[in-house]
Amino acid sequence: MVSRAKETHTTNRVVRVDDALWDEYEKACADEGANRSDDLRAHMRRKVAAWKRRLAKKQPDAGE
Repeated sequence: MVSRAKETHTTNRVVRVDDALWDEYEKACADEGANRSDDLRAHMRRKVAAWKRRLAKKQPDAGE
């Protein structure tokens, strides 16, 4: 189940990560001036953008 704090708030997601990795990830993000949530969202945006580029390359040109 996901929850939504407010209509303008993003939905909470559950991710399973072992405690040691989660703690070290927090430190690695902080060292770069980020927090885990911001870093995860940035990674997801890059991943989706790369996927969309790959899809676009597979699509035949409309002029062909």
